[in-house]
This record gives sequence, C-alpha cells and structure tokens, in this order.
Amino acid sequence: MKRALAAALLVVGLMGASALPASAAGTPKSPTKSEAKPTTNGGCTSRDPSTPRKGATCPTATATLPTGPVTGTEFFDFGTNGCSFVFQEFSFTISGTTPGTLDLEGCVGEQEIGFTFDGTFVLTDANGTKFTGTATGSIFESEAVPLDLTLTVVTTTSADKSLVGSQLSLTSPDFGGDDTRTLTGTLAKI
Repeated sequence: MKRALAAALLVVGLMGASALPASAAGTPKSPTKSEAKPTTNGGCTSRDPSTPRKGATCPTATATLPTGPVTGTEFFDFGTNGCSFVFQEFSFTISGTTPGTLDLEGCVGEQEIGFTFDGTFVLTDANGTKFTGTATGSIFESEAVPLDLTLTVVTTTSADKSLVGSQLSLTSPDFGGDDTRTLTGTLAKI
C-alpha cells in the first residue's frame, strides 16, 4: 500500500495535479443544474429566454415581418449611385401590431407610362431582426397608386429562415407633389 501511495505521489510530482482524478486533486466538482450560472445571449438567460435583462430584448423562436400603415420620406438624385436616370431612397416607419422600419434604395428607369423601380431594401422589426432583399415595381404608373412595389425577402438575421422568399406589397397613394417629400401608405404581406 505504501508503494502504491509513493508511486502516486511521484507521478503527481512529475506530471502535476492533472494526473490525479478531479476529486483527488482538489478541483471543485461541476455545479449541479440548479447551481449552474445562466449563460447570456444579448441579455437573455439560458434559463428563461422570455425574461431579458433590463433594456435588452430576447430573440424569439419565430420571426414576424413588420406590416401595416407606413409613413416616411423619399429622396432622389439624377444620374448618381450607378443609376443611368434617377437614384431614389425611401425611409419608412411602420406602425401597427408588427411595427418596424423600412429603408429602400434603387434606380428609377423610364417606361411608356410612369417609371420603374429596381432596388434593395432593409426591413427591421421592433426587436432588431433584419430582413433584406429586392424591391421592384412602378412609380407613377397609375394615378390611383403612384408607388407600387413588391419586396422579396432574400436574407434575414432571424434564426427562423421560413420567411426567406416571402413577398410584401408597398403601396402609397400619397407620393410626391409637395415640398416635404412625405409619404403615407401600406406594407402588406402578399
């Protein structure tokens, strides 16, 4: 027995405490599940992701596209940003049960009646989840709906990728014509 103990002490002396089992080396045992400290993810705890730290928001299992009434502004400039005719930007706030923001930019082209729009968008929900994609449609093709765009989601920062490929319709009956460049309209899922 003394020889075994002496051999163990020699091994420990040569190799350090890592040669002994954790309990023999004085290493504390792993905490039990109830003793474990929660991990954080942007202020959310692994124990209860529905309860964020003050001022933080927790990611949800499923994402929802912001839709509803929109108000915003637009800006345009001739022949800039790679556009042969007009470069145009839109910035909207979405109100309603699924609020958010919508920013679009792209090129306006000429057609027989009105203009075409070909660009990209970033749609951000109230939790900061982003949806990006393409925006195409018409401007001033119809007097009743001077802005009529289709938005197609290509990527998202959400873990829920089921909304990739979704389409939204952005329409505005109140577009241009005043010096403030304020627009109102609707963003709806198609």
